[in-house]
Amino acid sequence: MKIPMSSDSESEDRSMRLLQPKIRILYFVYKTGKFRYNISELSRRLGYSKDSWMNNNVHYLLDNKLLETCENKGIKYIRITREGRRKIAFLIQSRVFILVIFSLSLVPAIWSMNWVFFNIPLALLPLLATSLSMLCLAALLLYQNWKLDRYVLQLDRDSL
Repeated sequence: MKIPMSSDSESEDRSMRLLQPKIRILYFVYKTGKFRYNISELSRRLGYSKDSWMNNNVHYLLDNKLLETCENKGIKYIRITREGRRKIAFLIQSRVFILVIFSLSLVPAIWSMNWVFFNIPLALLPLLATSLSMLCLAALLLYQNWKLDRYVLQLDRDSL
């Protein structure tokens, strides 16, 4: 089941074409941790109709050591390798950037607490405004990252 898109589906179709299909496969496997090696299921989850196309792309990624197979209790899985993570680092590192911005937004808030508790004269309003603006930026980036998962990859809700 695909997640329904908003009314502006033409612009969202253009945004989905920005990511190469192999990058979408890598990111999907990264998000799921490891995925049962079933080409039909992988093709269905990513919204493709042809399993042969998906099979060719998965084998390309396996041959180039961006994905690897592992076996657990007789069930074959695919998971992303370190090289595969490097290939999609621009998608993965955005969450780290959000965490850094959120952490930095707490610094002005803590400095303003010095004024409240220790009566150290500080300009309280600029510190709180800086903290609030950084928190808003972190929230905006977190929302954009959520939209990446939801719209660009078109993942099922239960696969995340």
